[in-house]
Amino acid sequence: MTNLKKMALGLLVAVLAVGFSAFTSKSELKEHRALKAGKVVADHIVQIGTNEFREYLLSGTPNDGLCLTPASKDCIYQVTPLGKDEMPEQPVDGYSDEQIEEFLENSWIESAPSSSAALYSGPYQ
Repeated sequence: MTNLKKMALGLLVAVLAVGFSAFTSKSELKEHRALKAGKVVADHIVQIGTNEFREYLLSGTPNDGLCLTPASKDCIYQVTPLGKDEMPEQPVDGYSDEQIEEFLENSWIESAPSSSAALYSGPYQ
């Protein structure tokens, strides 16, 4: 009888493990797949320095009030759905001016509505 109880308990644990895995959210799966595939996961890109753009990895939207130092390019860009699929993974040293121009030409990003030509001085990750 003890072996039967152990088998039943083992079966119950296996069923629970499979059952709970069904509750993984779609957004968690999408983000995991994107990270695994080397794709962009951020909804925004911010210019943190001259010729240096980074994915904004914090929740929410970047604060346009932190776009302070004048620059030649916009402070905040929104990543389009097409950009999420097509943009390359962010290089270690960030995206360059040339890459941002390419992303704009391909409609992978667009200037955020309230963005100005400035550097972003807030946290981004």
